[in-house]
Amino acid sequence: MFEKWFPNVDLTELWSATYETLYMTLISLFFAFIIGIILGLLLFLTAKGSLWQNKAINSVIAAVVNVFRSIPFLILIILLLGFTKILVGTILGPNAALPALVIGSAPFYARLVEIALREVDKGVIEAAKSMGAKTSTIIFKVLLPESMPALISGITVTAIALIGSTAIAGAVHLEPFGIYSKKYKSLKDLPDGATIILTNNVAEQGRMLAMLQNAGLITLDSKVEAVDATQKNITKNPKNLKFKKIAPELTAKAYENKEGDAAFINVNYAIQNKLNPKKDAIEVESTKNNPYANIIAVRKGEEDSKKIKALMEVLHSKEIKNFIDKKYDGSVLPVAE
Repeated sequence: MFEKWFPNVDLTELWSATYETLYMTLISLFFAFIIGIILGLLLFLTAKGSLWQNKAINSVIAAVVNVFRSIPFLILIILLLGFTKILVGTILGPNAALPALVIGSAPFYARLVEIALREVDKGVIEAAKSMGAKTSTIIFKVLLPESMPALISGITVTAIALIGSTAIAGAVHLEPFGIYSKKYKSLKDLPDGATIILTNNVAEQGRMLAMLQNAGLITLDSKVEAVDATQKNITKNPKNLKFKKIAPELTAKAYENKEGDAAFINVNYAIQNKLNPKKDAIEVESTKNNPYANIIAVRKGEEDSKKIKALMEVLHSKEIKNFIDKKYDGSVLPVAE
């Protein structure tokens, strides 16, 4: 039933991604709660008129909290690369995201804790002091219990923000189209008059024809951008290739049934039918200058900023490439440009 409603969803990848999200969220939330409580208490206790009034300490803590809670998560990941490498031994995967998640969320929660503590009735605090209660007693018997509803509300808000942050970290990559054939091992082996199965998705026509042009099988009109090309834009077809269009979700079945001489299959349908572009396709889409690669979008004028360049350098690093190759085994290709 699930596969019928969501044919493009890989359950294995879905559960894996869900586990990683929960893992990162719960662990970072635990440490953010502990650190946030400590920082929030220090902000409250060292404030003017409070139990440990100290302007210098309060100013330093407030500055640290304000700085770290205002840094965008992606930038924070870059700033903490060295620290993360030392702490967890890698800059890839769920564990590597934890330091940035904790350091980014703990100051955020600390401010919520401070606000919650300020809402505690000062009369209750004064009453505890007049009865000779120690500071530790006031903290654990008065401040935290009295502010508990607000603290729980604050950690809920923090958890929601964390879930959003765990989905930000990613890599520049391409999910490639592949050409598959049960009859031939290479595009060069295709005979004259061979039938190529294309998807009938209009948005994918130029992408498939560009692959055939790059393979030297056809030539497209130079006046037309490859992404916009259709069969009408084919100016040379030396092998007199024939084309048959079918629904994208039927291309894998056509391949299995040996319909046509070769078939284009989108990577989503390839995976669904247990096909691996790297191992099973006779031709895989190139990542070079590919307009279909996933990209990092920034505001105009910021593409050459030091922060963005640093981010792109990380995303194009050998470690990221190896991570993508190992995790996706050809179904996702790293883009190194």
